[in-house]
Amino acid sequence: MDVCARYPEVAVVDFTSSWRDGHAFNVLLHNFDHKLVKMAEIADMSALERLEHAFAAAERLGVPRLLTGKDLHSEYLDSRSVVVYLMSLYLSLLAHSDRSERHTTTTILPH
Repeated sequence: MDVCARYPEVAVVDFTSSWRDGHAFNVLLHNFDHKLVKMAEIADMSALERLEHAFAAAERLGVPRLLTGKDLHSEYLDSRSVVVYLMSLYLSLLAHSDRSERHTTTTILPH
């Protein structure tokens, strides 16, 4: 999670506790598109509010809500659930990046 290393409030060391406060999910989305997440706005939110914010932003990109804030705060959180969600997020961001690049390429090419 090299992206998260640039943000002092985020330390990703595993697929459970590192994601519970919502910062890491928001950082991933912010890194993809600064318009999706305003880091100053989420700083004062509770962990559950940050999680809700990140999941709502990801949902706008087509990522299904496979987790809830309650899931992430459960003592029975399965790291595989977080990995599956992150993979869904990654694939969605990748698809959006590809669409952006294709659109940029087609607009640059002469007619």
